[in-house]
Amino acid sequence: MSLFESVTDYLDDFPEVKYSFQGDRSLEVFGNDRKVEISLDFTDLNVWKLDPEWLVSSPKIIASKVINELGLSHRIYARKCAIERVSKPQMEAFLKEHHLNGVAGAKHKIGLMYNNELVAIATFAAPRQIDGKRSAGLIRFCGKSFCSISGGLNKLINHYIIHYPCDDIFTYVNVEYGDGKGFEKVGFQDEGIQDLKGKYFRKYRLIIDRSSFHQRT
Repeated sequence: MSLFESVTDYLDDFPEVKYSFQGDRSLEVFGNDRKVEISLDFTDLNVWKLDPEWLVSSPKIIASKVINELGLSHRIYARKCAIERVSKPQMEAFLKEHHLNGVAGAKHKIGLMYNNELVAIATFAAPRQIDGKRSAGLIRFCGKSFCSISGGLNKLINHYIIHYPCDDIFTYVNVEYGDGKGFEKVGFQDEGIQDLKGKYFRKYRLIIDRSSFHQRT
């Protein structure tokens, strides 16, 4: 039995998806004229390295990320979603179900609702002064599994900036299982790789023109 069968059980729900076990430590997945490779070993930046415990605790989330990379996720448009503040219990339940790294504390929690269902969430630290600038950290951004929220990150960030003015927003992406392309698409700049407690993260920063936003009361 392959370690990846917990993931392929979910992939089997997509008839257009095919996969091939590469020994016991890697899986290649094909669909929509694309290929995704996931592995327990870090070989290069084009291969998503998994923590072995995720295959036990989070196979659904892994399968969802693969389906999204293949371009086969159910698309929901952010313009059709309503923005709502999210309670701490709502945030914790959503992140536990849909984010590989689970729950992290946050000051501000903002969600997108579609047909009265929470489909995406962004959590932020409170803005603070850093090097003379008012800077805020984006702690988590997460969509519902097997869904792609088109324009979701941009809509949530714009809402945050309007209500909590700041000069920039920064976030970190683990280089072993994230490429940060989604952040670059909404204007984040790549500030390079940093070693944080023995793990490597790519830092991204969004520079904000505060004159373009008007705070709401």
